[in-house]
Amino acid sequence: MSVMEVSVGHIACTSCMKKIKRGIKKFNGVYQVKILNGKGKFQILFNEEMVKQDSIHSRIYQIAQRTFD
Repeated sequence: MSVMEVSVGHIACTSCMKKIKRGIKKFNGVYQVKILNGKGKFQILFNEEMVKQDSIHSRIYQIAQRTFD
């Protein structure tokens, strides 16, 4: 198991954060996603053999882009 924290400080909207959280949880190999309130971060528990950090970062970026388009 690996743990990573991803900063998304530019996203302040609670519903946007929840939308990103749901998108990350869809990855096979992601076990837990926590929104660290007040910090603008996610804490993600995942299996790096099943999903890579780069894939998670890319997914966050994609969801954020769709949210604000």
